[in-house]
Parts: sequence; C-alpha cells; structure tokens
Amino acid sequence: MFYIDTNVCFLIGVLLYVYFLHSWKKQNAPLKTIIWFSLLYLYILLLVSVTFFPVALSFDQEKVLGQWNLFGFWYDMQHYIARGMYIVPLKQTVGNLILLSPLGFLLPMIYGYPKNFANAFGVGFVVAFGIEFLQLFLMIILPGSYRIFDVDDLWLNTLGFVIGFFLYKIFVGLFPKISQKIKPE
Repeated sequence: MFYIDTNVCFLIGVLLYVYFLHSWKKQNAPLKTIIWFSLLYLYILLLVSVTFFPVALSFDQEKVLGQWNLFGFWYDMQHYIARGMYIVPLKQTVGNLILLSPLGFLLPMIYGYPKNFANAFGVGFVVAFGIEFLQLFLMIILPGSYRIFDVDDLWLNTLGFVIGFFLYKIFVGLFPKISQKIKPE
C-alpha cells in the first residue's frame, strides 16, 4: 500500500500561498484583505488536509465494504454509549461541529454572503455534501481510503457552518469597523 500524506498537501499549499501572497502584494491589496484571505486560505488548506488526507493507494476491494454510514446520528450515539465509549461520540460531534464553523464565519466576512440563516444553511449543506461526496468518490476509486461517506458528518458540518455564521453576526455587532466586507482584489 502506498500513502500520500498530509505533508504533500501542506507542501503544495505553501507553494500556492507564496504565489497568491506575491500576486496580492503586486496588486497592492490592503493589509486587511491580505490578512482575511490568508486566514481563509490557511483554513481551506487545513480543511483539505483533515478531510482527504492521508490517501492510501490500495487495490484491495474488500476494504470498501462497510465504509458507509447512512443510519444516522442517534444510532451511532446509542452504539457507543451502550459500550461505555462516551468520549468517541463527544469527540466526533464536537469535531464535526468545529470543522466548518470557520468557513461559516469567513465567507460572509470576506464576500458578504451568506446574508441570512436560510442562505447559511444552504451554503453549509452544499459544502458539507461536497466534502462527503468527494470522500465517497475517493473511497470508490481508491479502495484503501480511510475516508467514509457519513450522514452524521453531513448534518453536523452543516450545523457547524451555521454556528460560524452566527458567530460572524455577533462579531459584526461588536466590531462593525473591522467587519466591513472585504472586496477581493
């Protein structure tokens, strides 16, 4: 089995960041814009490394079986709690809520969208579904992949995005000058 690990993701990410930083400075982008876009870029780099890496290249088709979770959140909770494994569902729940929260904050901060709860829910769902779909795709084309399609992740990530959006709304109320929409250069 051959692995493509997180270091590859970071190496490519750093090289791309240097390129973007150079182009932002060349365009005389304001420092505020560079900071917010750098935060977004760093977050996306971390998101990709957490959700898709390491990638295991294996041709063992049997590993694909059982890598689906379509039963839902409460089934998993009952399963773990019945076995006395309380920390597993707690870590999984909190981790999935946190995963897209920064994006729910950064997108409206930088682009001014989403503007309301319905938009935030829709964007969060599309992003979470995109992640789960890509994990399913990786699982199908690379059977040794450690990633699975998980309905729990879909809903918890969506909720996490909405939480990030509400944190953005609170931030805007507290710091209106800092939170003026940043226009991409």
